[in-house]
Amino acid sequence: MIRFGVSVYSDCITVFSEDDPTHLLVLTDSGYELSVKSVSNNEATPSVNFYCAGILGAYKLSREIFIAFITDVKVIGVGITGKPIYQVEMVEFVKLPSLEQNSINEKYISMIDQVLYKIKIYYSHHEDLTRRLQDTLCRPLSEEDHYFPTTADHHFLFNCPIIQPFYPFRSILLRDLIPTTIFGFVSIIPSITVEQTSFSLLLISRRSIYRNGRRYNTRGVDLFGHVANFVETEQIVLQNNGIISSFVQVPPLPPPHSQIRGSIPLEWSQTPTLKYAPSIRVFGDRSFLNLHFDNLLDRYGAVVVVNLLDKKGDQLMLGLDPLFYPKITPSQTKRPLEFFWFDFHAECKHFRYDRLAKLFDGTQECVRNGGYFRFDSRTKEVIAIQHSVIRTNCLDCLDRSACSIEFHAGTNVVQTLYAQWMLFYQLFGLKCDAIMKNCASESGRGAMCRNLSNPHDIQHVFNNLWSDNADELSRTGHRTLQGIVNDAVYSVIRYLNNNFRDGYFEDCINLTFNHVQMGPNADRRMKGMIKNTFMMFVAVVLTFELTIISTFVYLAKPV
Repeated sequence: MIRFGVSVYSDCITVFSEDDPTHLLVLTDSGYELSVKSVSNNEATPSVNFYCAGILGAYKLSREIFIAFITDVKVIGVGITGKPIYQVEMVEFVKLPSLEQNSINEKYISMIDQVLYKIKIYYSHHEDLTRRLQDTLCRPLSEEDHYFPTTADHHFLFNCPIIQPFYPFRSILLRDLIPTTIFGFVSIIPSITVEQTSFSLLLISRRSIYRNGRRYNTRGVDLFGHVANFVETEQIVLQNNGIISSFVQVPPLPPPHSQIRGSIPLEWSQTPTLKYAPSIRVFGDRSFLNLHFDNLLDRYGAVVVVNLLDKKGDQLMLGLDPLFYPKITPSQTKRPLEFFWFDFHAECKHFRYDRLAKLFDGTQECVRNGGYFRFDSRTKEVIAIQHSVIRTNCLDCLDRSACSIEFHAGTNVVQTLYAQWMLFYQLFGLKCDAIMKNCASESGRGAMCRNLSNPHDIQHVFNNLWSDNADELSRTGHRTLQGIVNDAVYSVIRYLNNNFRDGYFEDCINLTFNHVQMGPNADRRMKGMIKNTFMMFVAVVLTFELTIISTFVYLAKPV
């Protein structure tokens, strides 16, 4: 792993690479603007305050600039190039020396730390994790990207907003000092064998940097066509014969398949109230919907929309909105857009996931025709490409329990269904259905989401992989008493967060992605917000505790 030495002085910060300590970068605050210079170092061993793995970015806070250094990482496995993929474990903020002093910045840094603690950030020095394999054709990072992420997909480049101060100095930066990062989920499972076919499996979920937020605070689509909490998931298969394939879904080295997920692309809101399920409000501008689907078609080709909304209540109103259903044909395009509405909660209640066969039967032809990307790493030949993408959503395309950011169970189960079938299709082609039946402990397509007879086979691996991706183990496994208690606790925590804490965390997210206009107004708002939010949160927690105590006292009374 590449390491960089960092020295903090009274007037500057210096950075050098262990590979070449004679080349120093000098970072200074020049009138609230970052300045970077390259100088020669004559010392054989420069003085060092600490070592880092790279720079995540620079934050211009209240009259001061802070550099975010990546101080600890871990290797989670190797990517398609056979080189390590890293997960960021720790980030340290160092203030650029200046005459300005503002204690409020400690609170701003604390807010950013809260977000960095909850999310997972990944990068590689050898491949671009922001782009699907079909776009990179399995090529390694360009020489230019080793110095600054120039060709990365800014939609998924986590540190894009905070590396811009370094852009004017990209020609003098140290190699691999600023990594190309994503946030979301990456998992690598080596050495899997199914029907005498050996392969490795990678799962990459890339979260968009646009319109991130909490459950009720961030909904729908913005005027640029960005939907809340958009995720692109790519499943990559690396076979021992050199074939790489991938399948992409939206919110190997061989073969990849991609899916996406994201909020319902209408202009709508669900403002937090003291109700457990706040009312939904839909606004009447169709142009943002059209823009969103135009963007998807430009990026992925055809789109298969799988809508998991309930067919009752506010969700029925949202799903039947004339802006969304059934007229979702994008403007000025003749490319196909398929729409399927499957009431997940009604069809699969009581964990009847075998009923997903109904959804799969209706969409299988679209998924098969959409295909997947396939590449021969030995001959560098593109064998096939993915022509369409599956876009899955329920009301909460992203959800969270126990105060952490997580994927929603319904969306995850459906994406797992498609990803599992596509994995067998990638490996075995037209024989996939027969081989899946042979692997399953129960016959029929409905068994795709059930456990297999062999706990070490692909079904077991798949369940664990996508459960990690969703972080929803207690919701998709066996229904135990402990699971019921956990769900009840999470529901109370969610209720409290929705009404009293998510607004604050929303500000933390906006600050992390550099979406806050810094200045005196921001300082005043932040000081008052922390105090008021904390007091309200404490008051509601005490109210719930008193209610629970009163209930137990009442039940304990003799009849």
